[in-house]
Amino acid sequence: MRCRAIPSKAPASRSAARSGWTPGRYTATAHTDHGYGRSEGSTLVGLGQTVDGLVVKLHAAVRVEGKVVISTTKQGCEEPDVSLSDGKKGRWTSVRSEPDGRVWAEGVLPGKYTVEVECEGYRSKEKYEPIVVADKDVTGLVWEVDAGAKVTGRVLAKAGTPVEGASVSARTVGGEARMKGAWGNDRSLPDGTYTLDGLRPGTYKLEVSTDKAVAPKDGYKVEVADGATVQKDLVLEETGSIKGTVVDGEGKPVSSISAMARSLAGQTQWRDNDNKTDENGTFTIDGLRPGDYRVMAQRSWMSQLRKPGTTDDAEQGERVTVRANQTATVRIVIESQAGVITGTVKDSSGFPVADAFLSAARESDAAGASKTTVQQTRWSWDDKPVLTATDGTFTLTKLSPGMYTVRAYRKGGGEAVAEHVAIGGTATLQIKPTGSIAGTVKTASGAPEEMSVVLRDLVSGFSRRESFFRTDGRFSLPDLPKGKFQLTASAEGGSAQVDLELGEGEQKTNVAVVLAALVTITGRVVEQGTTKPVAALRMMARPALGGGGFSFSDGDDRDHITDEQGRFTIKNAPSGKLWIRGMPRDWNDSDYAMLATVREVSGTGTVDLGDIAVLKKRVKQNDPVGKLGLRFAEGAPDTPPDKRTLEISWIDPTGPAAKTELVVGDVITTVDGVDVSGANSASYGTMIRAAPGTKLSFGTKRGTTVIVVLAPP
Repeated sequence: MRCRAIPSKAPASRSAARSGWTPGRYTATAHTDHGYGRSEGSTLVGLGQTVDGLVVKLHAAVRVEGKVVISTTKQGCEEPDVSLSDGKKGRWTSVRSEPDGRVWAEGVLPGKYTVEVECEGYRSKEKYEPIVVADKDVTGLVWEVDAGAKVTGRVLAKAGTPVEGASVSARTVGGEARMKGAWGNDRSLPDGTYTLDGLRPGTYKLEVSTDKAVAPKDGYKVEVADGATVQKDLVLEETGSIKGTVVDGEGKPVSSISAMARSLAGQTQWRDNDNKTDENGTFTIDGLRPGDYRVMAQRSWMSQLRKPGTTDDAEQGERVTVRANQTATVRIVIESQAGVITGTVKDSSGFPVADAFLSAARESDAAGASKTTVQQTRWSWDDKPVLTATDGTFTLTKLSPGMYTVRAYRKGGGEAVAEHVAIGGTATLQIKPTGSIAGTVKTASGAPEEMSVVLRDLVSGFSRRESFFRTDGRFSLPDLPKGKFQLTASAEGGSAQVDLELGEGEQKTNVAVVLAALVTITGRVVEQGTTKPVAALRMMARPALGGGGFSFSDGDDRDHITDEQGRFTIKNAPSGKLWIRGMPRDWNDSDYAMLATVREVSGTGTVDLGDIAVLKKRVKQNDPVGKLGLRFAEGAPDTPPDKRTLEISWIDPTGPAAKTELVVGDVITTVDGVDVSGANSASYGTMIRAAPGTKLSFGTKRGTTVIVVLAPP
């Protein structure tokens, strides 16, 4: 029997036999050839804690066996990768493999499983027959893969010398709206050689990433015929570098700070290296395309550092011009990073807590900043949390000037928040007793076999996702802080949302959730202002506010992608007020922007939304975007998307908007006649993303029309 435990908020798994677990919540699963089981909800594992007595009930299941072979030779694939998924049930099955092509899955439950097959260096079939699992083992399956086409060549510098270690990637572009996309990737050898094999026929865009040079901004395109070998050398362009220093207001170097160079021409460059300052505050950014950049210092991608005496509304960083084969220099002055906050964490009885983690987020002083920053304290990927000492004390260091929200939490069980804590201040946080929510989920036909429950506090950002298997519809969510929650339950064929308020230490029981039947959504996407259909947009739907993932397709179906007539179908979608979103399949190369709007979906069966408009991009990828000089007030975190407003909170005194009649407090309702209010507020970003010198016409709620000319970036 194989056992594993899955963190309740992460897809990774770990062997149950291992020690040294990270504190948190875990769901235990067990597999045998003919059995599958899962614990009822998650279990909290505290710091240094051993959890005993966890029960996992095994249920009858079957074994699935097969082999991945090369179609021409019938030899087994050396590195097979097979996945089995039942989209209707939201179930994915772990598949193991051997180097001779054999694969097998243990403890597979009844259902209809879509099959995805990969074999390195070979091309998968367009589609594999689904597997229907009942009460007997499924064996003797064979999945063939083809040799496919190949693109090979060398990655070369402009002088003709080979470039080693460059990442080369390829993806299909264009073609039929609903064609199955294909990808390939490799890393160049010392002689610059790369090989992308197992490709489908089609048009491919190749991109190269290295810190030694840059590819042309539009990449490389190649036509690949079925089974062909295409020779393509990728000649890179010359680059420049930036060498800089980060110091504080007193001229002292600041170490361990990331430096980022943003192209003012709108070009995006993903870098493999981490440009952090050393003990002398110096950094180097190599392999930059010639042009103008703004270089900024940041502690993490969500924590930009400011010049002394500035606010969060001000533009940060320094402008630098990069020239080929030259090194530009820059000096960035930031606020002191020597701030300290100390404090103590206590439990509900006043005793010190020795296993609490601390995270902090600076409260923005921007004119329209949100009134709460508790959510930012949950973004733990920015900075490692601090652990309390045995006496419950803690010290947070390397902080910028300002006021902070400090959160203490036991992973998975209890938390406390202190807001408006100043640098140099002391905070006492008391973790109060936790509560719980328990109840039942039912469908029209009874209790679901398998279900997921998502709990979110939209203001504080607290969230918990749990799954339950054959519990007769019962669910239990322990160790919850007080708050106003939205509970989203979903199972095969149904979903529902319930609003709940939980008091401190409250045990809320007998919560009854009745799932409403899922629906099929259809519609047509057309170009804004015309009836021209738009193809190749991936359409998705999800509840407009709160929990629940996007519904987009089921199995091998690709009918959620708009066809040549702009038509799409989204299966297994919830009803109610929904976010309807569309992403161009070829995002960088598409003429169209992302689509986002809100629609009310009611009824049963199939619901047709009619025509939905999408905007054309006003600039191409990697072209410069003009500067407007406006900022808007942040809405409350629980504001429904169709109630959002674009209220001006700050106008850059040196920007183009400052030369117009726009004033702080104005609410923008249209841009060039396109509605950007409420449900259509997401269209604002596309409408203002235009070339420098573009005249934009802004309509305001007070009835004025104002022309703003975009300035150079």
